[in-house]
Amino acid sequence: MAKRFLVLSLFCLILLMSISMISSAPPVSQVQQFTTGYIIKIPYQETIKQGQDFTFYFHVFNISDGVPITNLTTKCFFHLYNSSGNHIVNLTADYEKLPNVFNEWEAYIKGGNFSKVGLYNYIIQCNSTTLGGYFEMHLEVTGTGLELTVARSIIYFGFFMLLIFFFIVILLAISKLPEGEERNSEGEIISINSLKYLKSVFLFIEWLLIISIFYLSSNLAFAYLGEQMFAKILFALFTICFRLTLPIIVIWFIWIFVQIAQDKKLKGLISHGIYPTKL
Repeated sequence: MAKRFLVLSLFCLILLMSISMISSAPPVSQVQQFTTGYIIKIPYQETIKQGQDFTFYFHVFNISDGVPITNLTTKCFFHLYNSSGNHIVNLTADYEKLPNVFNEWEAYIKGGNFSKVGLYNYIIQCNSTTLGGYFEMHLEVTGTGLELTVARSIIYFGFFMLLIFFFIVILLAISKLPEGEERNSEGEIISINSLKYLKSVFLFIEWLLIISIFYLSSNLAFAYLGEQMFAKILFALFTICFRLTLPIIVIWFIWIFVQIAQDKKLKGLISHGIYPTKL
């Protein structure tokens, strides 16, 4: 059992680290091989949240002398491509739209263009009648707005394996608890087993751990998997289990009250020297 658990743990860790490495996008591409033209500088932003409006701010300079480029001589265009390679946005960037902010261009993109998790790419193209330049960069859209790094993978892995560890430990503890009431060699009940109540508590904790595992798994899938069918299945399982919790609690309390009443009756019989064989 210990060896299997260790192998499973290592497999899950390697899988999460692999996902984080695969999800790491390629570096920025900036054309600078010319001695004349424009160079475009943009604040580094590699990951944004799914469905969130986002404004791309950038500055344009002349390569040869570093002078800022304004909209008096130049127009800049913003192009966005989704994870399928479709050209979904093509607009003219605004210039100095914010008050008291100078030489800044911007392109406002609505969150509906980032509806799916995955890797996007965008191009900023600026041209005058004689000069031009462009900037190209990836953009990863995730459910949380955070990149799945190796460090985050280890943290998620730790939470996930901690839940599984508690699940296995409690399951082993349940298997060690005695079944039913204590009986003699003739099958007669001679004492009440109070540990059956502890067993029911452990079973309920196991149920909560299952719900937690489904919830954590579905959230990770929604946040970082491009294909969300698997995430939806996990979330559906979480929803079903969560909705069943209240009826389970009601049935559990009814069972406890019935057992208490039955145990009280059995104790009365045993105290009078009557040892029943059936409950």
